[in-house]
Amino acid sequence: MSESHLTFYVYVKNALADIKMDAYKKIQHIQCKTELDQLELSHLGLDSLDIFELIAYIEDKYSIRIDDSDVFSICRLGELKTIFEKIKSESHNDFR
Repeated sequence: MSESHLTFYVYVKNALADIKMDAYKKIQHIQCKTELDQLELSHLGLDSLDIFELIAYIEDKYSIRIDDSDVFSICRLGELKTIFEKIKSESHNDFR
């Protein structure tokens, strides 16, 4: 797993430990990038409030802002990772 993927998913796991322990227990031992990417948030037992809280953690940790319209399209962890990577890439380009 690449370092950025590892860092992102470690942070997601830690955030889930704070937000919803049942979700954390379901994800804590998964190391395979593909498995993590394909993991549906609903299978973790996350409701819409939990998802918004998870996204708020990520926004705070990485000093980014995820558009609400993007939030509603996220069903899998990989989709959240893709949006995160896109925003981080765009913000790096803004500083060049």
